[in-house]
Amino acid sequence: MGITDDLPAEMPSHWEVYFVVEEMDAAIQRATSLGAKVGFGPIDVPVARLATLVDPQGAVVSILESRYPEPR
Repeated sequence: MGITDDLPAEMPSHWEVYFVVEEMDAAIQRATSLGAKVGFGPIDVPVARLATLVDPQGAVVSILESRYPEPR
């Protein structure tokens, strides 16, 4: 996915890892109970619900709750 004009000009190219979760709210609650912080979201998009988590050391991952009945 390209970096578009709606993102800051100083945003470098980067990778983002998504993990599929069964229940977004439960995954966020579990992660934050273990010290993570929510960096972004959750937000709803047509195919999923998305959020970004930051662990205590600063590592970033995203989680995705799919709107499809089966993984695709």
